[in-house]
Amino acid sequence: MRDFIHRENIRHFQSLLGTTTDENKRLIILKLLAEEEGKEATATPSHDPPNEGVSHLNLEYYRKRLATETSTVTQGILTRLIAEEEARLASLYMSSSNRQIQILVSPPPRSSGSNAR
Repeated sequence: MRDFIHRENIRHFQSLLGTTTDENKRLIILKLLAEEEGKEATATPSHDPPNEGVSHLNLEYYRKRLATETSTVTQGILTRLIAEEEARLASLYMSSSNRQIQILVSPPPRSSGSNAR
């Protein structure tokens, strides 16, 4: 049940981001979404792969907003959101590198016939 509520919260926040244009409301929704996604990192691993493109778009948005923000509270939230997105991207790159390393070091497949005499 907890997993269902967690997934629905994420879907709801993502839906709100798609329809909300007020910058202050968007910032609050982004914060709530980041917190909900943070719960996912401490819970069981997600079966949905993280989306690198979304992380890059989020980073771009957060950085632009941070450059013009005057409220220190909002600056703190944006700084935290940037750090979370950067960590998410780093984990994506690390898991991708690990897969490539595993592919490179795996032994070649054995042939079905015997070539040794």
